[in-house]
Amino acid sequence: LNEADLYTSGRKERRHLLQKEEKEREIMEKSLKCVSKSSEIPNFKEKNNNLSIVESPDFEIGKSQEKEVLAQPCIWDGDITYEVQVELMLCLQRLMEHFV
Repeated sequence: LNEADLYTSGRKERRHLLQKEEKEREIMEKSLKCVSKSSEIPNFKEKNNNLSIVESPDFEIGKSQEKEVLAQPCIWDGDITYEVQVELMLCLQRLMEHFV
């Protein structure tokens, strides 16, 4: 590549980045307009003045479940045969092809 090609490709990159930023800015402006419209509902606070206060969530159940799962041996630490490796590889390849 010569300098003119590099300059042109850099300019295209910058133009693409500017367009991407402009699209993101437009999306943010639209979302802000939606939020401001929803806050303009008349008498919203007066109609819903009996809202209950949400207490802080209890994470103890999740922590105990997490401890139980972490105490179990990891299936990836065990021995694995070549047959299972190939089968996993093919399965993952099919998944990848499906989502591409």
